Amino acid sequence: MHGYGRLVWPNGRSYEGEFENDVKNGKGTYQWADGQVYTGEWLNGKQHGQGMHTALNGQTRVGVWQNGKRIKWLEQAKLTNMSTSTTLAHPLEHHKEDAEDGH
Repeated sequence: MHGYGRLVWPNGRSYEGEFENDVKNGKGTYQWADGQVYTGEWLNGKQHGQGMHTALNGQTRVGVWQNGKRIKWLEQAKLTNMSTSTTLAHPLEHHKEDAEDGH
């Protein structure tokens, strides 16, 4: 797949967004089978750059990911449009117990 597309796995996971040579690249939204959601930037099939994570309880946080791993949360983040512009404030300290695996 090349360009914009949608994949749905049998276990309920899904990805909708940009692809390059069958790999998630660019902007896209990944939803886990349990309902958690990541919307943001992808590189070589992994979360990479700025993104927004929505937890099962509905809490939404903006952070920075590198090679599939979240490296920090950003506080007081105002996301106007992931595809055009983003306003960010101060990074929060990374806590080990908050770490999430990338996909």
